[in-house]
Amino acid sequence: MKKNKILVGLIVVILVIISIVVFYKTLAFESDKNDSGEPKLIYPSITDEFIASLYGTILKEDDFGRTSMYSENYTRVDNLAQDVTLSMIYTYINNNDYFKLKVLTMEEIKKNVIKSYDKISNFTPLYKISLEDFNNSAAMVFGKDAKIPQAEFNINLTIKGYFNKEKKEYYIYKKVSDEKKTTLETKRLDSYVVTNNGNTIIIFDNYLLCDLETSLCYNDAKKTKLNASMKLVNGKVNLTENIDKLVKYKHIFKFEEGHYYWYSSELIS
Repeated sequence: MKKNKILVGLIVVILVIISIVVFYKTLAFESDKNDSGEPKLIYPSITDEFIASLYGTILKEDDFGRTSMYSENYTRVDNLAQDVTLSMIYTYINNNDYFKLKVLTMEEIKKNVIKSYDKISNFTPLYKISLEDFNNSAAMVFGKDAKIPQAEFNINLTIKGYFNKEKKEYYIYKKVSDEKKTTLETKRLDSYVVTNNGNTIIIFDNYLLCDLETSLCYNDAKKTKLNASMKLVNGKVNLTENIDKLVKYKHIFKFEEGHYYWYSSELIS
């Protein structure tokens, strides 16, 4: 009889525990939904450091006159220059996913990159990145629906990217260049706003491109719009005293699957 009472007591305790667990699980599950019954989105903490990291994916230098987000037109990934698109992905990996960078050997450079007229001493192997890792990072930079080309690209005057179709890898290497930098490009983060209940971040910055040979300055990366108020003096420009003379751009980032990706850029003044 005593054993039966103990058994009944244990069963009651177990049922109570199960009920409590189910209650809290249900409560937690419901708290993860919004008023429409859909799962709540969990946004990253928006700090100045986080904004600076997002802003860091926007390329600063454009040595090749290629189409960048600093143009007179509304810019999306489908009208960015190929070099800019691929360079932004590499920049993101280098800054945020360093573990994706593998060791690249000189033998791989000799076999795949160096041409008969090249000097071997001009090349320095840096990294290799698998196509899978590169594409995964591309989704982080441009969103999951962006179509990313597979091709060679220039990161700057000395650092290059080579796509090995057979191995499905990108090789990143340095090559000595006789070219010299002809422009001085300056951008400065001005402010940002978070809109659409956290789904959109808009970053505003000031921009200027100056020609080192003529000392003339422009409002866009293609040097199509002259900034009559600005000019280089001894190869330098005083931004502190002339910040109001720079043009302003806005860069839109949208939230998707746990992260913000670059959506568009446009000139606003």
